[in-house]
Amino acid sequence: MVITGGEPLLQQDGLVKVLKKLPEWNVEIETNGTIKPEKELTSRCQFNCSPKTNNSLNRKSARVKPKVINALKSVDTFFKFVVVEAKDIEEIERDYIKPFMLDPNRVIIMPQGVTKEEVRINALKMVDFVKSRGYRILLRLHLDLWGAERGV
Repeated sequence: MVITGGEPLLQQDGLVKVLKKLPEWNVEIETNGTIKPEKELTSRCQFNCSPKTNNSLNRKSARVKPKVINALKSVDTFFKFVVVEAKDIEEIERDYIKPFMLDPNRVIIMPQGVTKEEVRINALKMVDFVKSRGYRILLRLHLDLWGAERGV
């Protein structure tokens, strides 16, 4: 099960209660990396952390939370960054990957786009750069399957 949001970690007590009712389930929690997860969650769940970048227009102090990123990197977490072009990865490396020594095998770059073609164009702009850094690249499968339609 993948728990997504908003920000699911705003409701950690409720998440812990749900996990207790589903002891056999594999659970992933998607987060933006600004709220530290409780031990009951870190011992049981995989985290998919998508930190905000400068283009979100949030102040750096509001989006880069060192204690949270360090806590997440020490448990089962993948860090996914949505980017438009390779130069955006320089910001990600400066603000997240290098200062927190994130494992390149746990860094996923997702080309931004709202159509299959836009994602493809952006992916082609950066694929060589991503490979040279040892990161992963992930396209947006739902666009391939359903296009830009919402609610599918």
